[in-house]
Amino acid sequence: MALVFLGAALGVSAREALVLAFPAGHGVPWAVLGINVTGSFALGLLLDALARGGPDRGRRRAARLSLGTGLIGGYTTYSALATDAAGLIGAGSPGPGLAYALATLLAGGVATWLGMAAATLVRRPGAGPAEGAGPRRGRPRRSLRAQITGRTRRSPSGRTRARSPARCRTRAH
Repeated sequence: MALVFLGAALGVSAREALVLAFPAGHGVPWAVLGINVTGSFALGLLLDALARGGPDRGRRRAARLSLGTGLIGGYTTYSALATDAAGLIGAGSPGPGLAYALATLLAGGVATWLGMAAATLVRRPGAGPAEGAGPRRGRPRRSLRAQITGRTRRSPSGRTRARSPARCRTRAH
């Protein structure tokens, strides 16, 4: 709970600083729109990266709570979006109010998807899944003899050769 509280305090502070630095122009709170879109991207990036890293335990859980629920949850402000859209509609500007609400929701959805795509791209090349998350990827397994002796059979190009079909065992199904 303390992790969420600390993250939320930082997120709300950052949001308020941006709202004060960039006041609404022509009655439209552009800062709130930018905050919600960038927060959606950050949340998509964070949660997808954490999910790909393995189970929600230990440091991943602490990061999700402090950064996702706390920091980004405090930074984004969909309640202000609803209030601002209702204020625009109530002031006799239903078109801009509805457009603002719809643009924020659509841009937030696209930003979330882009954040998830970015998390996929920034994974280290060749890094397999986290321990216990699935089959091992990367280099092929070496035989027990090769592990003990430290030697592997190599082709002239320096790559590990596959065993000949005559020496491979197959299972009858």
